Amino acid sequence: MVKVQAENIIQIESFIKATQYILRLTPMQDIWEHTGKLIVEYFNAEWVAFVQCDKNNKISVHSSTSSEFELLLNSCDGTIKKIIMDTIDSGFIALEELKSQEPLQFVFVPIMNGDQVDKIMIIAHKSTEPISRELINIYLGSAGLVGTVNELRNYRRHLEKLVRERTTEMEKALKQNDLILHAVGDGIYGVDAEGRITFINPAAAKMIGWESDKLLGKNSHQILHHSKPDHSPYPEEECLLFLAAKDGKVYRRDNDTFWRKDGTCFPVEYIITPIVEGDPSAGEVIVFRDITQSKLAKEELEYFAYTDPMTGVSNRRTGFIILEKELDLVSKRGMHLSVCFIDVDGLKKVNDTFGHEEGDCLINLITSNIKSSVREIDVVSRMGGDEFLIVFPGCHETDVEKVIKRINDKLEGYDKKGLKPYKHSFSYGILEITTDSKLSANDVVKEADEKMYQNKMLKKTIK
Repeated sequence: MVKVQAENIIQIESFIKATQYILRLTPMQDIWEHTGKLIVEYFNAEWVAFVQCDKNNKISVHSSTSSEFELLLNSCDGTIKKIIMDTIDSGFIALEELKSQEPLQFVFVPIMNGDQVDKIMIIAHKSTEPISRELINIYLGSAGLVGTVNELRNYRRHLEKLVRERTTEMEKALKQNDLILHAVGDGIYGVDAEGRITFINPAAAKMIGWESDKLLGKNSHQILHHSKPDHSPYPEEECLLFLAAKDGKVYRRDNDTFWRKDGTCFPVEYIITPIVEGDPSAGEVIVFRDITQSKLAKEELEYFAYTDPMTGVSNRRTGFIILEKELDLVSKRGMHLSVCFIDVDGLKKVNDTFGHEEGDCLINLITSNIKSSVREIDVVSRMGGDEFLIVFPGCHETDVEKVIKRINDKLEGYDKKGLKPYKHSFSYGILEITTDSKLSANDVVKEADEKMYQNKMLKKTIK
């Protein structure tokens, strides 16, 4: 046991080092090539390959640390290709042992881009001993990290492109005549040294719901910047227009609020550029943009970073974050805590018999019954394809047993209707954490998982 723990610590330390290295990669460095080399170096893999599949189901090697994989891909009577396609279709990790020059164990890990499988990471190990669950979890974490970094890189490139395009438009708008000023989509207006509006383009007037000629000569702060989002007053002396007029500096704000004539507000980003004619400033030019859509896109991106897209519950990463916080409360404040690890019964059989779409229906129905049976403070997380973790703050094991019974009663009631040609059930393991417990989040999940496995074996024995 001491040896296993020591190996686990070494693997975790290696994972941390590899993660830090990946996060330090510049946009010019190939994340796939470096990740493959890191896994070979830190986790004694024989080689690592990243493959992808086009719309015609043609599999191609995106990156590989060894030419051996391409030989296997073309000479293994279609076995590897089938496993890759199954992994892409299901989104689940796969473990296989295949014969090459010497027996190798393969781990096929899907790398997600949003809710789609973007690439498959294939890790080969010598078949001297089984690949540990801890190492598989590390590979899952690496795949999630690489996928997230890749998505953020793509998003960053997209934003940089938008910034370059918009900056060019703004520079042209400030240099061109009134015709160009009226043509741009960004809001542009100018004020004098007293903050009175001297000109405003149609886009700006339309965004705030005014006619352009009705705004000329009016105090801009009192028109569109008078209040904060909570409707509390926004003092004029705190407005960036006021500061720009005093010190003649350029000010930028990425997230502020402007107000419309009808009393509604909307989020904006803007830049204030003083018009300097001696000292003090003769006024300012303000270029602003409605960022409602970009904020929604950002919120959606954050949602998918913490949520399982299929079921709507928390994803694995979020589940561990919440569990760690609750364990800390148990340790510091002596609060009760119980967790339940759930594994859906018969998912593979449903997938094989009725298709993966029906398997998704099975998971979603069980998940919806779980969500409707727990409290608002309880957290449900999808830990894998058919595995879930429920965190019950302030609960004893007996309390959780009652909740599980309530869920099972609902599922049995649904099955009695005969709407589906299969049953909805799950195996579970409950673990109550006491104040003197020194278990980490990983330890808690592992012990609850083991209890679940015992429960599953007992059910098979009874049958």
